[in-house]
Amino acid sequence: MGKQRSLRAPFGREAAILAQRQQIYEKARKTTPERWGQNTRNWQPVETVYLNPTMRGEQTPLRDAA
Repeated sequence: MGKQRSLRAPFGREAAILAQRQQIYEKARKTTPERWGQNTRNWQPVETVYLNPTMRGEQTPLRDAA
């Protein structure tokens, strides 16, 4: 498998990158369906990322997607 690029991707391009990955995985699944037991992962971008949420459920967003 190649190098992961998710942390190097410029902010704002997450949706395009995930859509491209979804197409790649769907093509691979059609090519060799015997290797796939279930669906691939959820390819929807995460809107809000939380860093170190508190025990009481209070969360401060790290960043919000535009």
